[in-house]
Amino acid sequence: MKHSCTAIVFLLVTICLVAQTPNWLNYTYGEYISCIAEEGNFLWVGTNGGLVKLNKFNGNPVFYNKANSGLADNTVSAIAIDSQNNKWIGTNQGLCKFDGTVWQTYNPPEHSQYYMIQRIVVGNQDSLWIGSEYAGLHKFDGISTWIDYSTLYPNAPWYYLKTLSIDSNNNLWMGTYGSLCKFDGTAWTNYEDPYTDADSIYVDYEHLVIDSQDNIWVGVYPNSLVKFDGTDWTCFPTIPNLETSGFPLCLFCDGLDNIWMSTYAGNLAKFNGTDWTIVIESGTSVFTSYLEEVFVDSQNIPWVGSNGLFKQTGTNWTKQTTSNSGLPGRAVISIAEDYQNCIWMSTYSGIARYNCGIWTTYTSSDIGLSFDSVYNLTTDQQGNLWCIIYSYEPYSTKILRFDGVNWTVFDSTTSNLPLWIYCLTIDSQNNVWIGAGGAKVYKYDGIDWTMMQFPAPLPNSNYVEKIGTDSQNNIWALGSFGLAKYDGTSWTVYPHDYSLIASGDYFSMYIDAQDSIWIGTSGGILKFDGANWSAYTTDNSGIPYNYVIALCKDNSGNLWFNGCEKEENGSLVKFDGTTWTCFDEFNSGLQSTSITSIIVDFYDNIWIGTYDGVAVYNETGIVATEDDTQSPVVVSSIKAYPNPFRQSGAITFETALKTDETGSITIYNLKGQKVKSFEVNGKISKLSWNSKDENNRLSASGIYFYRLSTKKHQETKKLVILE
Repeated sequence: MKHSCTAIVFLLVTICLVAQTPNWLNYTYGEYISCIAEEGNFLWVGTNGGLVKLNKFNGNPVFYNKANSGLADNTVSAIAIDSQNNKWIGTNQGLCKFDGTVWQTYNPPEHSQYYMIQRIVVGNQDSLWIGSEYAGLHKFDGISTWIDYSTLYPNAPWYYLKTLSIDSNNNLWMGTYGSLCKFDGTAWTNYEDPYTDADSIYVDYEHLVIDSQDNIWVGVYPNSLVKFDGTDWTCFPTIPNLETSGFPLCLFCDGLDNIWMSTYAGNLAKFNGTDWTIVIESGTSVFTSYLEEVFVDSQNIPWVGSNGLFKQTGTNWTKQTTSNSGLPGRAVISIAEDYQNCIWMSTYSGIARYNCGIWTTYTSSDIGLSFDSVYNLTTDQQGNLWCIIYSYEPYSTKILRFDGVNWTVFDSTTSNLPLWIYCLTIDSQNNVWIGAGGAKVYKYDGIDWTMMQFPAPLPNSNYVEKIGTDSQNNIWALGSFGLAKYDGTSWTVYPHDYSLIASGDYFSMYIDAQDSIWIGTSGGILKFDGANWSAYTTDNSGIPYNYVIALCKDNSGNLWFNGCEKEENGSLVKFDGTTWTCFDEFNSGLQSTSITSIIVDFYDNIWIGTYDGVAVYNETGIVATEDDTQSPVVVSSIKAYPNPFRQSGAITFETALKTDETGSITIYNLKGQKVKSFEVNGKISKLSWNSKDENNRLSASGIYFYRLSTKKHQETKKLVILE
């Protein structure tokens, strides 16, 4: 079985004034690469999971996201660096400037929010040209003055503005869907290519680059390039042996005026003005997605953004770390906490387990099954993980059980289960309960699956949408039939009062410590206390939205849910019994309001699954996981000082062990890899570490973890190395 482990980043020391106990954390899947810029020994990489500062030589990353920096949004679409080394970052929520210490966000007056930026280029006196696919072209002086060229020149082809570039005469060139334009500061010139009417040739103005001679290079279908020198067009031959590779996807002009072009078929080729060189052929195993970003650095080393960021080393391509988590996919569908306080998260691409800063990822190759999504995660008292997987081909659902080593499958072919399973829960006796069509409920006692049919059979359309168990071990099933309780012997159905909420669309159910049932619907929140129904809607309460997808309560009894007008553009909402408090993308560290699941862990941290990763929130500061806190009975302990410490210095570890106890101290980097290990024994032990690894190489500055391990105890803490 293949596991991929990555240590999470709790805080970034390169960002000034970040609290040691932050209120928000973002764990993201930064494998989609949208843009790259170079600054000295570093690459700045824009991803769907934030911004990454990557050391070009050792691959060490520093992660910036909404929760640990002033980045306006985790979807980074453009980067430009001006003459003062200010980083200008385009996001879905506006323009950000980062000078290495301070973050600032700018938006044009007419787009105070939701200013989605596609491209940024730096012009004269560090002015910025900013292109938006839907908001046209703006110029910004970097301080306060914006010029909206969409208003000044309404006849220009602003819609679908895709790319911008500046030549040596400070002319701005703009590529849109089907158009090439030049702006000299006074007038716009539109150029039509001579191949417009050709049946077999299509010039793609969405991707253009300018070489050192101010030639404009544009990709052409199929597999070739067009050069425009300001007067004449020259079409260069098709890439040899790649006639079927389709449209160009990305262009890049390197420092030697070589033109690099990737195609939708997965090819990458280099053109030196005369000859083509095929660099990557379609089907190369290391790349499982399109080659959407191509970059060649000042050392002429190629970098490719595909299913992650890859660097060419000799004839090989090495994947770089651009995610601050081990999530196998971007959208997190379901979250659960097990009895060891580990957090499990599912995506459309697999499952991740988070434990004490270490991530373990399980994909379809690990599980041995193909699937399209994993949902309804839960764990039993023996530590087994249970979930439902959904497959399109063939259309089916299966139940999986994972004991830490083996995956067991339960479905209609291996058990007397229906083809479609919608929900799953586990009671206090460790029985597994599932809900299916026809208002059918099945119980698994560890040996057999038994169907618990309702007293009167219902049509298959009356499926059980949600299922849960209360403190008395009653099973509650929710569906279009209403709410039903099974007490171990018989069913009781409680149709809700339709005068409270007419909608029959149920999205979530939560059973609190008082055994009240909370139901999220498309018309508000229903509450059932075992006898009476009540409702919270925008008509009768301060609830901000009626569309409620996920529900849970924290250890203080506050209700948390996702409220929205539809399945997006809403808020994370807290209800303390009196006040409704909303957290959105503008007033919090929440990276997305497309929320799929919410849980509260043992330490009262709120874990929020979204279509853009996981956010964690705690009003009093994120409480660390179990290995960052002392056990109730401390059998050994460790501390380190000074912390942070500098590369040129050393750190001292002090342990307190029982007299007959031995153990080890291990230091891990952000990738979860062992850096250095020491053996310790005796009641009091001190040792010093000079920040060098097992091969006597100096460790880079950043976040590390050190773990004390004995036979009876493990304790993990964080340490920081400064430059």
